[in-house]
Formats: sequence, C-alpha cells, structure tokens
Amino acid sequence: MQKTKSKFQKMTTYIAIVSFILAAVSAVFLFIKTNELGLSDPVAASWLASLFFFIFTGISLLLISGVNLPSFKFEDNPKS
Repeated sequence: MQKTKSKFQKMTTYIAIVSFILAAVSAVFLFIKTNELGLSDPVAASWLASLFFFIFTGISLLLISGVNLPSFKFEDNPKS
C-alpha cells in the first residue's frame, strides 16, 4: 500500500534538490579558488566545507523525503 507523502516530505525533496545545486556551485568555486590560491588557503577550505555541508544535507533530506513516516494523528474511533 503506497502512502501519500506529507507536505513536509514533499518540501524536503525540493530543498534537497536545491542543496545539490548549491553543492555543484560550491564545487565550481572551490575549483576556481584552488587554482587561484591553492588548497591551503582559508577561502578554499571554506568552499570545501560548504561543498561537504550541502552534499550531506541533500542526502539527509532525500532520505527523510523517501521514508514512510507514520501518521501521529489521533483517531476518533480507536481500533479495538
């Protein structure tokens, strides 16, 4: 039985996609700054940290959006 996703889960799917896009942008700037300044520069390190953050945020949000979450609503007629 396929359960419909909540608004929260649908929203996390879109935010995950945005997070992956931001990771790609961070990767481009990391490549540019690494060629300009070298990998030991703090600016390049901050772009690397941003890349790491956005990738794993996107993975986490995709996992949340794909899981079958239970409903925590109270039923009027409890099953006995």
